[in-house]
Amino acid sequence: MVLWEQDIYRQSAFHPDIPKIPPGRIKRMAEALCFAA
Repeated sequence: MVLWEQDIYRQSAFHPDIPKIPPGRIKRMAEALCFAA
């Protein structure tokens, strides 16, 4: 999970006006996607 979170932040474009998604929410979203697959 940690590798995916770092990869998401590294590949996303930098937009200072857009708030970052909290890491806990990203983890829950990734777990939900893995569970659905």
